[in-house]
Amino acid sequence: PVSSTSFAGAQCTLEISNDTGLVDSGIYTFQVRVGDGCRWSEWSHTSNPYAYRVPPPTPPILPAGSMKAPVVVELVSSTVARVRWADFKPAPGLTRLEYEVRATPQPKGDKVMDGQVVTTRFEHRYRGGFIEREVANLVPYTVYIFSVRARYANVGSRAWFGEHQDSAPFASDQTTASQDPPPPKVVPHAAGDEVVDAGDGAPGDGGKPAAAVYCS
Repeated sequence: PVSSTSFAGAQCTLEISNDTGLVDSGIYTFQVRVGDGCRWSEWSHTSNPYAYRVPPPTPPILPAGSMKAPVVVELVSSTVARVRWADFKPAPGLTRLEYEVRATPQPKGDKVMDGQVVTTRFEHRYRGGFIEREVANLVPYTVYIFSVRARYANVGSRAWFGEHQDSAPFASDQTTASQDPPPPKVVPHAAGDEVVDAGDGAPGDGGKPAAAVYCS
């Protein structure tokens, strides 16, 4: 029941919140009756069918020039990338979001790139600002496009939302291999040093040792 003090004028409006038990995508009809504290009137005529839906989480509109793309990626290692995007905004009264970050390999010319779609999911409480998440198990030398989608963790439709929230093509380059050790240097030995033969030289070198270590 709603007190008459909530209404003013010839037309009345009543908001029904999410915690009343309405089911997302449910079809509802509504009726109204009035009481004076002692008795109730008859119910009104039934309304037209109404499809109830929880508003989906939406990515914020970023200022021009604030980011190169809605989703920004940087290399961590040959198989790991760090993904950054703006927090999606939930409907009023909701705070818990579930995110999906997906890395999709891209073809190179007529060649299909190696690797499969890599997906990671996690729950997050909305706080605004930016979110960072690392995606592992990437294939080196493969071009990926990273996309971010969101939905509510326990409320509403299980569909994902976040159209056009994609990164620019990103290459997972292999990390640089360690350099070969420098070649040994010949160190002049002083008188009295002991020469230790480290192996025979190649044929034709007069039987000279391939390397020598001088020990004082």
